[in-house]
Amino acid sequence: EELEKGIRPELSTHIPAEAIKNYDIIYIGFPVWWYDVPMAVWTFAEAYDFSGKTVVPFFSHQGSSDGANSMNTIKKLFPNSTVIEKPLSIRGTKAADSEQEVRDWVRTNGHSKK
Repeated sequence: EELEKGIRPELSTHIPAEAIKNYDIIYIGFPVWWYDVPMAVWTFAEAYDFSGKTVVPFFSHQGSSDGANSMNTIKKLFPNSTVIEKPLSIRGTKAADSEQEVRDWVRTNGHSKK
């Protein structure tokens, strides 16, 4: 219903807008939800100015390993940002055992200095 009606749910926690200004790289994590980004991510993206930031998406899924339409939506939600093209994609049933996969992804995609 949220997706169909474009509802933006209220977030339970808010980050001060001044704090966002202190970061150059923003990681956006979410479960792929009906083949797209959950509406709460829309709420978050629209609440802050991410201009000039690098946005690094990562998500879990139950079969949409490429994120379905979520990467297109992320690019639309962060139009004045650089969106990393290789998101981390983890099947939900394997998330609990994915620590090494996450570490490898961070190292391979240059989001870490380690």
